[in-house]
Amino acid sequence: MTPTNEFTQIPFPKNRKLVIDVLELGRLKHHIPGFIEFDVTAARVYLHELKAKTGNSLSFTAWLAKCVAQAVSEHKQVHALRRGQRSMIIFNDVDVLVMVEKKIGIDILSRPLIIRKVNEKSVRQIHDEIRTAQSQPIDADSLLVGDSPWFAHFYLALPKFIRILLGRKIMSDPFLLKKMV
Repeated sequence: MTPTNEFTQIPFPKNRKLVIDVLELGRLKHHIPGFIEFDVTAARVYLHELKAKTGNSLSFTAWLAKCVAQAVSEHKQVHALRRGQRSMIIFNDVDVLVMVEKKIGIDILSRPLIIRKVNEKSVRQIHDEIRTAQSQPIDADSLLVGDSPWFAHFYLALPKFIRILLGRKIMSDPFLLKKMV
């Protein structure tokens, strides 16, 4: 085990190889999407009562992001990323990606927002970060591939097989994946 302030590196468990094999074989099968419902009535009531008491509302998305981060903090192995064939990286920080709606002209589009270190933030801080992202102006070019228009145009001009190779490189490197996604 290699612990640092930012992550812990652990050996890749042998029993996880079986899970990966089953998942890869499962990709060959037909899939039927499922629908799951969760009762969030108590959470919604709590958020409404909080607004009635304080006059300030909190985003349900912020509350949900905090719940996910708390669960991941208590079971860090669920967000481990594979590093090569023999080890896994477990980051101490929990980052959560949420979709934020942005208005561009008459269109409303969704854009991903990565909220860093959610496990260290309050629901109010997460809420404020989401609202700030929603209120920031945006143009259509930055929706393509991040905030760098030259990179977006360069990336989209590449042949598909090269874009896939770049995507695989990002997905196979846990540190690059954390930085970019």
